[in-house]
Order: sequence, then structure tokens, then C-alpha cells
Amino acid sequence: MKNIHSIEFYTGSKEELLPGFEKDFPYIASRAELDKYIGHYVPWHWHKTVELFYMESGSIEYDTPGGKLLFPAGSGGIVNSNVLHMTKAISQKEKNIQLLHIFDVSLLAGEQGSRIEQKYIAPIITAPQIEVIPLFPGNAEEERILKLLAASFRLSSDEFGYEIKLRETLTEIWLMLFELSRPMREKKGEHNKSNDKIKLMMIYIHEHYREKISIPELAAAAYLSERECYRVFHDCLHMTPVEYITTYRLQIACQMLAKGQEPITVISHECGLEEQQLFWKKFFGNMHIVHLQNIEKNGRIVICNGGKEIFFLCLLHYNDTCKVNQQFTGGERKVIKLNILNMKNFLDTVNACIGKVYMLCPNGKKQNINGEEKIQDSLWRQYFQNKNCLCLILEIPNPTDYMNIVSYYAGDC
Repeated sequence: MKNIHSIEFYTGSKEELLPGFEKDFPYIASRAELDKYIGHYVPWHWHKTVELFYMESGSIEYDTPGGKLLFPAGSGGIVNSNVLHMTKAISQKEKNIQLLHIFDVSLLAGEQGSRIEQKYIAPIITAPQIEVIPLFPGNAEEERILKLLAASFRLSSDEFGYEIKLRETLTEIWLMLFELSRPMREKKGEHNKSNDKIKLMMIYIHEHYREKISIPELAAAAYLSERECYRVFHDCLHMTPVEYITTYRLQIACQMLAKGQEPITVISHECGLEEQQLFWKKFFGNMHIVHLQNIEKNGRIVICNGGKEIFFLCLLHYNDTCKVNQQFTGGERKVIKLNILNMKNFLDTVNACIGKVYMLCPNGKKQNINGEEKIQDSLWRQYFQNKNCLCLILEIPNPTDYMNIVSYYAGDC
């Protein structure tokens, strides 16, 4: 079973690319360590394969056009074929680890059009009302499936007859899910055309995010009016088209920043944010940036704050050397400045960090805020006193922690 820390997509699409997926045995097993994903979440995507999963530890939230479901440790479920979904790591107390069987239904059904496919497979995968079949402890029937599901991940690919044993186990689980889903299947659901339309518009964005995208152009990609375009985004992704375009561009920026191979000017251009002022505003709040040529020379940015020059270097490649005004940090540090607008989300991200997250104080001292309840209570008070806004300067030594906080901030601003 392969440990995975990221997701790959087909070019210009949000259909997931599955490395190692072979036609002669269309199946892969994965152990998703969600805390190691940038931002601790998997963005909106879909795949023709079905996704059978079990929560080894922690908890995650599944979002689909139909709503949200929370899955704690010991629970599981199946995501139906071609269902648009995203997942978020939720637990702050333990690692969020998900075990996955991802397979094409032909593994169970055999030849297309077979009797098995017609009787047992198609009634589920063609049911538009079935997005996710959840399984939770506490229900005897669901517990039986969960027990078998958990055991299925202990099968070793090295043992004799592995492929046959695995297919036999997945078939048994599928038959139990088939019976469990009977009430869902009996509720006749109509094909939701919005799901097809949102995918067309998402593909258009993923192919043209480097360019200026207008709402009329985006709507035309799915043969919709502008009004319908807004409705489809709201119904399926629970956000506006502009919000999704910005979120997607920032996801690409985070990926490029994590690789650390391109200068900032190139990244901002590649992400469709050619105006660097706009790029930095999205990442680090409303700050006036000057001397952008310094980025190309030495990785530094000089920021002018309120007419008083502060040499504050936004750390974008975590191995850059950042020189900051002595009165703020007492020397050279790797730092980031954030305008916090959602304290709960910010602290959730901080508390999920692997290492220490230091808050830099005006007196030159620094305090670790990761898991420190008293300090976090103080930050809450300051946040409320400042009318739900708080500016912080942080030093984040761990590269993964740094990128997670940058990714959180990019999506939250």
C-alpha cells in the first residue's frame, strides 16, 4: 500500500490521475496521510473509479454537491463513480489517515454489459442520488461491512493468490453495500445536469487560469447564461465562480512555491496574477510592496508599511534568508506576516503543525503558539478587541508547517 501526500490530475482537468492503475488489474490501494497534504485538504475532483475508504485514525470531512459528511476513526464508506468531491482533515489531536481501495467496477463486473454489471453494479453507479454511502459504527449491518473493510487492507500483495482474494473480498463488500443502499436506490433521482456543467466550467478554468477569465466566457464553456453559471457554482461548490478561480490559482501558486524552482515574478505570471501587487495581497494581506526587483536579485522583498519602511521579507521559499527589522525579531529569521480574519481556522492550522510556530513580539522576543492554550486565549481576546482582525508575524522553522500555513492563508484571505 502506497503512502500518498498529494493528488495528481489529468492535464486541464480535475479528474484524478491514478499512477500505477493498470488495465489488466484496475485497482490501487493507498494510505492517504492528509496532514501532509498542502493545506490539509484534497481539492475538488472526480474520477470514474469508485473510492472505498476506511478511517484508520483522525477524522475527515467529505464535501459533495449534495452536502457534507464527517467521518471519524473507525468509520468508512464509498464515493460513487464520477462524483465531484473534496476532503478536509479535521482532527487536531491525532493523525488524519485514510485507507483507500480505488478501483474500476470492471474488476468486479467483468466484461462490459455482463449480467453481473446489469444486476449489481449499474444500479449503484448510475443512481444520481447516491453520491456517498456512509458506514458508521453503532449500526450492526454497517459494522459488519466496516470489519470486513478494515481487514481487506491487511491483505498482502506478496501472498499467493492476492488478486483473487482481493477481488473476492471487494465483491463481498459490494454485495453488502448493494443491500444497504436499497432505500437510497428506491428513491428515484434524476440526473443532475449541474454536475456535468460544473465539470465543464472547472475544466475551462484549469485550461485558462493563466489568462483573464470573464464570467460570460466561463458560462459559454458550459452553454449557460451568466445567471445560471453563478447558480451552478453555488449549488455544486458552494462558492462563486470568481472565488473558485482565485482559489485554484492560489493552489497552483502554493504548489510552485513548494517546489521552490521559480522566481516570484514567474509564479505570479503563471498563476494568472500578473499584477504582483494583487498576488501578494491575496497571500499576505493589504501591504504595499516596493523594490520588486530585489526578488530577482536575492529573494527579498522590501515592504513599506504606513509610510515607515520596515524591511520585512515574506518567506516564499522556506530556505530563503529573511532579514527583518531588528526591533521585530532581533536578527535574521524565516518569517511570514499574516492578517488573521478567521481566528478559529488559523489556530486549527497552527495546532496541526508538526513543529513549533513562533509569534514574534515587538520587544524582540518570540513565543511558541502551537498547542499553547493560554497564549491562544490571549490571541482570541486581541482578535475580538480588534473587531475580528489580528496582524501577526510568525517564524515557522518546519518547511511543511510553513507551506500548510501559507496554503491556509491563501484560501482564507
